[in-house]
Amino acid sequence: MFARLLRLLAGAVCRHPRWFVYPQFALFGLCVYYTAFSPHHLQLDMDRDDLVGSDKSYHQRFVEYRKEFPGEDELAVVVESNDHERNRQFVERLAAKLELETNLFTDVFYKGDLKSLGPKALLFVPDDELIELRQRLALYRPFIQKFTAATNLDSLFDLINQQFRTAKREENEENTALIKAIPALERIVVQAGAALSTPGTPVSPGVTALFGAGEEPEKVDQASYITFADGRI
Repeated sequence: MFARLLRLLAGAVCRHPRWFVYPQFALFGLCVYYTAFSPHHLQLDMDRDDLVGSDKSYHQRFVEYRKEFPGEDELAVVVESNDHERNRQFVERLAAKLELETNLFTDVFYKGDLKSLGPKALLFVPDDELIELRQRLALYRPFIQKFTAATNLDSLFDLINQQFRTAKREENEENTALIKAIPALERIVVQAGAALSTPGTPVSPGVTALFGAGEEPEKVDQASYITFADGRI
């Protein structure tokens, strides 16, 4: 039955195409008139409150609350790729730009690091993590003290080369710290090379640069950012 009806319709369209074309023009004109000139014409409403019925009591309370305590809407940016470091670089660059737009954004939250918690941030860190942090700082202290004079990547590696050339043969704290820092230096070089092909001011290598390579840095870095799906989002 349905196939026969379609054959009849196709035959009618082929024999009398004007019967089907002209009414579409008339319908188009009617739609334009209704949209632009009708007393009940279509309008664009960007107010999300109108998505909920105005007679709902909980919606009325919410509207009263917003009148007494006005605030800006929140915007969320989702970054997704299979490269966690690429996601981190994009988030850092975007946050740096948004933080300059103080006339548009009152607050930018993109990373839950200790710096964002203020001068008493260490009070929020568990004791076992504080102990591990102290041990790592003690391990890297000779390395950090040695190269704090570096102001750029070139001077940093000049000091590193000098340290290698003048290192004593016997084992000491400076040599141990330098050897432990080799994975971190490799990570800094890789990120510096990637920054050359990316426009804009290069972002910091991140706290994971001090932890070397492997799976542990990724876990530490992901803990600082809001991540899902093992850092893919």
